[in-house]
Amino acid sequence: MDTKKQETKIKPDILFPTLVVCVKFPDCAKVNEGLIKLARRLQEQDGKAKLNHNCSGKNTWQSMRTVHELKDPAMKKWVESLNPLLKDWAKEILEEENFALELDSSWFNINPPGGENNPHIHPGSMWSGVYYVDKPEGSGNLQLYDPITQRHPLREPRNKVRKGTMDIKSETGGLIMFPAWLQHSVEV
Repeated sequence: MDTKKQETKIKPDILFPTLVVCVKFPDCAKVNEGLIKLARRLQEQDGKAKLNHNCSGKNTWQSMRTVHELKDPAMKKWVESLNPLLKDWAKEILEEENFALELDSSWFNINPPGGENNPHIHPGSMWSGVYYVDKPEGSGNLQLYDPITQRHPLREPRNKVRKGTMDIKSETGGLIMFPAWLQHSVEV
């Protein structure tokens, strides 16, 4: 009789994952300087025209949703640096032929102290992303909300799979991509 104790190892399967990508753009300082100038120029123009394209923010400014189409050199350079990343990401996640991820809307958010973005989603989009042109120390983080609402009233103790929100910390030059249906906000 073998008296060795057989060890059982638990290995969970991951079902229905929500993919989130966090990357840091190399040499972002060169592009970000031009993007900051462009954002401030657009904010000033909107201020003179009393415009604010704000959809989800409180005490914040948002630009029009087509900044990626502007002929500004810094914007062109940023879009050029983003496109290879979108192609790589599409190869990673898409299972059907002849589909691509395309940048179809983008805008600047400027959240001064006290500014925040309320919980929202991006209907009509497949993926959303946040790129930090400038993220000063103490700025609010991106918050992603658990999409599985059925587990919130459970009586089990807090654990790795039961959190209502996740704070995603980033820094200047950081890009976070997530499904557009995933509710998100930005802290004050």
